[in-house]
Amino acid sequence: MKSFIKKGTTAIIGLLLLSTPTYSAELNNNKKNKYNFYYSTNVIEKPVLKEADKDRYLQQNLQQKTILAEANPKKTSSNLTNKTNISLQNNQSSLFTAANAAKILPANTALFGYINISSPDWQDMDRFEVFNTYKKTLSTYMAFLPESYENYMLLLQSLLGDHVAFAFLHKADTGIIGTDPNLMMLAAVEDQQALQATINKFKVGAKNIKEQEYKGIKILEVETSQGNSLTQKSPLKFPQLSSSNTTLKKKPKIPNKKQTLAIAIIPGYIAVATSVEPIKQSIDISTSRVSVETLFDNPKFQPTMKHPLANKAMFGMYQNPVEYVNLLEDIIKDPSLFLPPESLGLLNMKQIKEEVKQYNTINSFVTTQPEGLRFQVVAHRQKPLSASKVKLANITEEKILSSIPAVTYSAFTGKNINQTWQIISQLLSIQPKTAEGLKEFRNFFRSNTGLDFDKDIINWMDGEYAFFFYPTKGGFVGSNFKLGVALSFQTSNPQAVSGSLEKLDKFIQTVSKNEVIVSKNTIKGNSVTTWESPTVPSQSLLAYSWLDDNTVIITTGKGAIADLVPQPYVPLPSAYNFKTATSSLPRPNQGYFYMNMGSLLSWIYSFVPSESNSSYSPYVQMFKKSIGSIYSISSTSSITAEQEQFDLLVVLAPVRKESNKARVFKK
Repeated sequence: MKSFIKKGTTAIIGLLLLSTPTYSAELNNNKKNKYNFYYSTNVIEKPVLKEADKDRYLQQNLQQKTILAEANPKKTSSNLTNKTNISLQNNQSSLFTAANAAKILPANTALFGYINISSPDWQDMDRFEVFNTYKKTLSTYMAFLPESYENYMLLLQSLLGDHVAFAFLHKADTGIIGTDPNLMMLAAVEDQQALQATINKFKVGAKNIKEQEYKGIKILEVETSQGNSLTQKSPLKFPQLSSSNTTLKKKPKIPNKKQTLAIAIIPGYIAVATSVEPIKQSIDISTSRVSVETLFDNPKFQPTMKHPLANKAMFGMYQNPVEYVNLLEDIIKDPSLFLPPESLGLLNMKQIKEEVKQYNTINSFVTTQPEGLRFQVVAHRQKPLSASKVKLANITEEKILSSIPAVTYSAFTGKNINQTWQIISQLLSIQPKTAEGLKEFRNFFRSNTGLDFDKDIINWMDGEYAFFFYPTKGGFVGSNFKLGVALSFQTSNPQAVSGSLEKLDKFIQTVSKNEVIVSKNTIKGNSVTTWESPTVPSQSLLAYSWLDDNTVIITTGKGAIADLVPQPYVPLPSAYNFKTATSSLPRPNQGYFYMNMGSLLSWIYSFVPSESNSSYSPYVQMFKKSIGSIYSISSTSSITAEQEQFDLLVVLAPVRKESNKARVFKK
């Protein structure tokens, strides 16, 4: 998997630096020596550069190196990984790290992300069936790529390192609306001179290229239009999939939008940006004769690099919350996205900007662990929360989980619906349009039920709660779809809950003109109230029951609640799948999202005729195999005094071993 990720990363850069047809043909002639063809005279003259060009290029690099050393002793050639040596270096770790990339970015960079191809987790992913399946599929698909393109990718792959970084820089005060000028990608360079020779080949055949020199470094600027190739003629032709039952629709016309691609080799890196401005900012920092605060020097950036997962993660990201919200505002204003003008008003950016000021920095990491793939986001606070607020936010007992059956399709648990609703309603009340909609909803609920939504319904939902879908043959929905829907919650005011439920019982009988009757039943020793049809008792619309003095459960009918009272046959906390999905998540937390993929897929496939399985295309079969190797998806959020954290875990099936029958067949 690691090699595929590096090839994919290289392919992105390759698409940005597409070779001319002539250059591709030259590469194709070297197929006998394609792993070392960049030493061949057909690609780069032997020696690698002509002597005059070689001397001139070395002199230019030495000049850049001298400027950097004199300008800022902290940014010497060893720190910035500048290389003037032609020969390849074997020690990649000293050449590029995510921290080194941050040394040439402004301190107020809004977003900084990196792909760590050298992470051992990429190799660890080969243990899982889903990635093994996609790896085999990609290997098959790559056979269709033109050999010239494969050769070109091999060249770039040999010249680039094992880390790629990307950044959204703070928007310059240019008066331009949009996001294009902010994005830049930095890739490590193992052989700077050979890469420069490759770019020189690219220049020969590409059109609309302007070249400028900025502080001793050459920048290529390619003017293009949205959807157009950078070269005169694209050498890539991909296989077309056709079907007798499929007709291809014409793509909608997208208005041409002038775009710019800027490319430069900054010492140790190749930089690709959507304009020359981000590259110039990095060059300014690199060549400054005075001390300039960089992203690496920014105290907000330190938690990212010092995080235990920073070096292990396959993917890592740093966000400056305030600058990131400014970036979001620019994205919404971008006219090319065709977002309605009221989008900005609905989000209430002023309020959001105030809210994010309480956070110092946000980090994200993607790693592997024995169970599968882990995604984590950590938001560090400016000021610590009090112990009482932390205790109030988190769930310590998790009693509500016992009301959920082990075979549940999906569940969402949490705490204090009342408090959550108060926050949501306050946010909605700020904007006139959303405030009017909220008022109409409350009036509609009151006029149709006779109850106040806030006081009679939400007010007493102040404990743990669980909303879940589960398999059942009973109830209003389950009779046809084998699906039950349930809400269980704890309350500190059971008397108020009983009063509201009784009002709802009377309301449904009045509105239905006694077409629905309220019936009291006893199921497994529990008192259960149901809404039923007087003519067809099996048609039960709703049922509720008290599980204990403070916990009530509401489901889709009498038959559905029979599977849950007094408790499920096997409660969710006892299920192996749930234990595996949540045991590594932090505790205490604010509740779980849990999806049991095995149970859910079995339910979905029950609606698909078995004879149709043979008619699926290979792509659909591959998708079914892949999604079937996901055991569960779970997530939670947790709060400590210093930070808020979100964790998501995808539990994956290990690689399936070939059966003896399959091995015999292969022989």
